[in-house]
Amino acid sequence: MLTESMEDYLEMIYRIIQEKGYVRAVDLAGALNIQPSSVTRMIQKLHEGGFVIYEKYRHIALTDKGRRTGYFLVWRDEMLKRLPHPLQRPGRG
Repeated sequence: MLTESMEDYLEMIYRIIQEKGYVRAVDLAGALNIQPSSVTRMIQKLHEGGFVIYEKYRHIALTDKGRRTGYFLVWRDEMLKRLPHPLQRPGRG
């Protein structure tokens, strides 16, 4: 089971790979505004869960499971952004 934090990492890994073609721990730390050591710990958890392939000092790669999950998380985020906010009044975007 993925935690909210794991989902955040997977979504950002997927987004960065789509943009740059690869992702490194330092890229992820910058994008999420966190310390590289925190990234390393989470990447190891995602590796153990079968979502990423990680070797120290190398790029982070998504497994098929990670790619499908990342795609879903990005899709879900885009769909949620399209929904009207519950406090918005109609016609006031």
